[in-house]
Amino acid sequence: MHDLLVGRHGRARHLPAAVLLTSLVLLIGLLVTPSRAPAQEPQWQLAARSGALAPKTVRVTTPVKLTGRAPAPARRRVILERAVPGGRWVAVDKARTNRKRAFSLTAPTGWYASHRLRVRAPKVKGHRGWSRASRLDVVPGYEPVGSAKAYRFYDQHARWNPCRPIRWRYNPRGGFNGAKALLDVAVEQIRRATGLAFRYAGTTSDVPMQGRVGRSADLVIGWSTPQQTPILAGRVAGAATYRSWGPSGSKQEIYVAEVALDSTDRDNLAPAVVPDASGKPTWTQVFTHELGHTVGLAHVGSVDQMMNASVMASNPRLGLGDLVGMSKKGASKGCWNHAAGHPSRRSARIVAGADDGWSGVGIGREVLVVEEPIPAGSPDAHHDDVSN
Repeated sequence: MHDLLVGRHGRARHLPAAVLLTSLVLLIGLLVTPSRAPAQEPQWQLAARSGALAPKTVRVTTPVKLTGRAPAPARRRVILERAVPGGRWVAVDKARTNRKRAFSLTAPTGWYASHRLRVRAPKVKGHRGWSRASRLDVVPGYEPVGSAKAYRFYDQHARWNPCRPIRWRYNPRGGFNGAKALLDVAVEQIRRATGLAFRYAGTTSDVPMQGRVGRSADLVIGWSTPQQTPILAGRVAGAATYRSWGPSGSKQEIYVAEVALDSTDRDNLAPAVVPDASGKPTWTQVFTHELGHTVGLAHVGSVDQMMNASVMASNPRLGLGDLVGMSKKGASKGCWNHAAGHPSRRSARIVAGADDGWSGVGIGREVLVVEEPIPAGSPDAHHDDVSN
């Protein structure tokens, strides 16, 4: 189980715990619409010989329209699709051409990813189908720091189903004013990093790690005390765990997760998004870090990554390694399609961890996992106090 320690003087630390055709009748442009439109909107152009569009990079949430003119007939259905692992394509937008055979489709820019996209028109009577592909890179609005290799998983096969929204609830009892707004910021950061869909389902009276989570939501985040949740004993500010299920060890779907926050430590961290000039770490950093654990990431040694075992002034935002790791746990991996259906939450039980904190126990076709602190002295165990 991941846990975050808060040290003296407000210091916090962690215990390890495309879209084009060669046909002469097709002209497709990618229109990027910023908040303030320039005199002439930039667009992707057809390459003179290959008929391919050059890769384009846009910042996350930038409105991007794929526009063009398809071959006859008019009123033809066109589909924008995104490539997913396994050689498959999934639809992200649909439209019909107008009387002049023009169309406009919205590209996915809601999360950080390198999208391979195509516009496809299914075959219709007397007219063959067509499609071509290109790439769209969606990047953060800031420059992520660190190494792209600075990420680590406890189980490389366990992840949420990106085609099933994660319903989450929040228990505000014991928290501070404004905590929910900061938690929303943290959830949005994880959503942008993974492409996973989070759906807020309201408040709950459930206390994380008390055996009731999973009945009312997939993810419960709430405040607790060391008396209610012993793992928070000492100066632990937060803890996170998740459970996964699947037909095999290499096919594990995370289906329930919990984040417990220590209400007795609420004054030891700043109620802000990023550290101020003093460098005091923030609750948003803690929220984002713990949510990182719930999507499958473990601690790393790089101090410039959010998933380092300490929150500090050097890792106020998700770093490059964090983002790469989260992308491997998100929508870019495609959907789960377990023939046996969703696991039974009522039969779930937690078992003691082992072997670097993880143990899998099968209950029918259900595998439960629990995380324990990484042993002191291991490569990813960092107990340094937060920089002020």
